[in-house]
Amino acid sequence: MHSPYTPISDRSLAHLIEQQPDRGIPLLRAHRVPIVLALLIRTGYPFQPAERDEIASDLISETWRCIERFDPAKGTLITWMYSIARVQMIERRNAERLTRPCSDLRDRNEPAAVPASARSVPGWMRDESVRRVIEHEMSARERAVTEQDAASPNGRADTKQLQIELACSANAIYQARKRAHAKLLRVLNRFTWKKGA
Repeated sequence: MHSPYTPISDRSLAHLIEQQPDRGIPLLRAHRVPIVLALLIRTGYPFQPAERDEIASDLISETWRCIERFDPAKGTLITWMYSIARVQMIERRNAERLTRPCSDLRDRNEPAAVPASARSVPGWMRDESVRRVIEHEMSARERAVTEQDAASPNGRADTKQLQIELACSANAIYQARKRAHAKLLRVLNRFTWKKGA
């Protein structure tokens, strides 16, 4: 039996969510949701602290509803959930924009050209590129370090803990972090737009 503090594989967790949601969903909330929310913030989808619970609940609900579509052979549960969360954030921001009053000054003063956002084609391309890099270009160790770093409050997971979990040296963690960071930075720099460009 898994406790909220025991790591669980993607395949086992997906099976548990599908067969025994009352046991699987608390594990999903404890092990995967914080990492996905941190990845959203790091890839350009900021949200207010007050929105966190609602965003997490929407993500959990959609993950549970679609869990039979998850295929561990195509990527990790976190990257699959990130794709769901990204679509939800785009829909959320679009809904906010549509319900904003016409007299709102933000509508009148909105610049013609803005940095790449969730609503823009470059923003969508950037997110797809980030997802592809995490799924296809990163090694298992690089993905694990990136996901643990994203889940850490200060953006950098404890190296000693990573050494234990990944059964490797501190230097291997350092190298994996460096390579993963360079891969993500390459994508994010490609889609950084300057105002008025």
